[in-house]
Amino acid sequence: MLNLSKLLCPICGSTEFNDFNGRPLAQCASCKSLERTRLMWMILNSVEILKPGIRVLHVAPEVSLIHPLKKICGDLYHPCDIDPKKYKNKHVEIFSIDLCVDLFKMPSKNFDLIIHNHVLEHLPCVIGPVIHQIHRILKVNGMHLFSVPFRGEKTEEDLNPNLTDEVRRRRFAQFDHMRIFGTDDFPRFLDNEFGGDVKLVPLNKIFTEAQLLKASVPVSVLTEISGHSFFSKSPVALGV
Repeated sequence: MLNLSKLLCPICGSTEFNDFNGRPLAQCASCKSLERTRLMWMILNSVEILKPGIRVLHVAPEVSLIHPLKKICGDLYHPCDIDPKKYKNKHVEIFSIDLCVDLFKMPSKNFDLIIHNHVLEHLPCVIGPVIHQIHRILKVNGMHLFSVPFRGEKTEEDLNPNLTDEVRRRRFAQFDHMRIFGTDDFPRFLDNEFGGDVKLVPLNKIFTEAQLLKASVPVSVLTEISGHSFFSKSPVALGV
């Protein structure tokens, strides 16, 4: 049970939260962060990777994280999206990127940190090569931290461009999804594709239930794989 008097957004410090998409107290009333956004911020701070001088690639950047990351990293912060025009931000430039195409053009070993939440399900291309390219442009000791949505144990995917929005919504939970990930299939895919370099972040070794409850993050992430879980090619500090 959430204690409303003890909630605190780890990003902006707000103590007010609103229900969102049927989930109680899921959204910070001030910065509008959701559970996975707050948890990502908590993970990044737990490994103390956020500091001046690091180069960050932030794909589909959450509005709640844009200014905190820009404040830390300055011009080395690169927020990007396939549709930058949808961001109404006058102070931070959002760069254009198509992960299916543009990563191949980027120089190797260029970023200290690459982050994205619920992005891979949207890509109209095979995701294995995309993740390989992300790791190519990551510095040797860099960190790649990300989350994806799950439904069931098996991953379902269909790149057919002729599928209707309704079919995609029914099969993959959203009209613009190319796939929905499975709790058994996806970790196995990562192991097979990346030889154990990308692992589920062991949140139960990093946070207590009390810490998650305070940030209004479901404590189920300590024991179950869900859309709030994180995977990482990361520093040793995460223990993966």
